[in-house]
Amino acid sequence: HSGVALLRGSRPEDALPYLQRAEKLDAKRATVHYNLGTALKQLGRVDGAVVEFNKTFELDSTYAPALVELGAIELARGNARRSLEILLKAVTIDPESLSAKTGLANTLLQLRRENEAIVLLRQVLQSNPDDPDALKDLAWVFATSPESQLRDGPQAVVLAQRALQAEAKNPVVMTPRPAACADNGRFGDALDQRRAWVHLGAAI
Repeated sequence: HSGVALLRGSRPEDALPYLQRAEKLDAKRATVHYNLGTALKQLGRVDGAVVEFNKTFELDSTYAPALVELGAIELARGNARRSLEILLKAVTIDPESLSAKTGLANTLLQLRRENEAIVLLRQVLQSNPDDPDALKDLAWVFATSPESQLRDGPQAVVLAQRALQAEAKNPVVMTPRPAACADNGRFGDALDQRRAWVHLGAAI
């Protein structure tokens, strides 16, 4: 399918006409709406994406990826409790979904439920030791938690370095490391890394 191939190739604008055509031809298939929603979300058309993800779940109430996307959108909109409700449902539907667990952990962190988030992030890393989102979030907890018993600067640096290796060109993944370095007393490294990420972020 040309639209899906373009979407996977990070070309949502090119994929969109194909995906819209596919929806008209096969409006009863959940994956068609999910793919269209994904393209719309990547293009910043979030309201349209929400419509498509909701249609996905209406057609297939076991389609956890649609809930993961809806949960992430609600969190980005500042609706952490609504996000929590959605992502708990996603994890219940698919307990093995790493993206659902990572999304739920991120929401729990926003709600300051850090211990619960840590459990989920460790589960994700047991299944995929190189998951960049889980590495990023766990490093951030260890570097910045207001709870002294959770702060672990050296471990935060290790995790953040692994995140750097997992996605060396993604500043979103790399942002925990300055805080981790600073918490571990490595303020020079923290400053150098922050400068590097600002430069990298401007270049991509």
